[in-house]
Amino acid sequence: MRLSGCLATAAALVALPGCFASREPLVTPPESVRAFGQQGFAKRVAFDRMGGGPLADMVAYRWSGDSYEIVSLANPRERVRYRITPLDREWMLAQIVEGGRATYGLGRRDGPRIWTYAPECRLLTDADRDGLQLTFTDGQTCLVESRAQLRAALEKAIARGLRPDGYYEAAPPPPLPIPPPFR
Repeated sequence: MRLSGCLATAAALVALPGCFASREPLVTPPESVRAFGQQGFAKRVAFDRMGGGPLADMVAYRWSGDSYEIVSLANPRERVRYRITPLDREWMLAQIVEGGRATYGLGRRDGPRIWTYAPECRLLTDADRDGLQLTFTDGQTCLVESRAQLRAALEKAIARGLRPDGYYEAAPPPPLPIPPPFR
């Protein structure tokens, strides 16, 4: 599996509200896998939900020992760190920690692309949320307390049908000089 898939998941998580989140990270450093090598470059394509078409960006990624750091080459201040772990044979779980909470997304490989998904809590019914004992905050975010609860919620969201919000593909290095942060 290539890094490009996880990167897209991470970018999607940062951009879209209505997700699954926890107050404490549920993917620990020992569970985080280095699925895409030590470092490299990828093209991130995010789908503009407002009708403006796809938006492309080149990113650099680097493994830090327990997570990947992803940096936009167009705007090096756009940085995100994520941990990734397999959810099952088909799906990868990505976790981003920012603003005092962890947010979760999914990735799935299809040929050379890793499609990214930001499952929305709104996909679940009130009965689903009650049955899973999820805390529904701000009318769009589900707070989860455990890995088992997160898994069950994501499995229900997958069963409801998810639309990708973008994808990543591995890319060759940009022309020299290579921009920060990976000189």
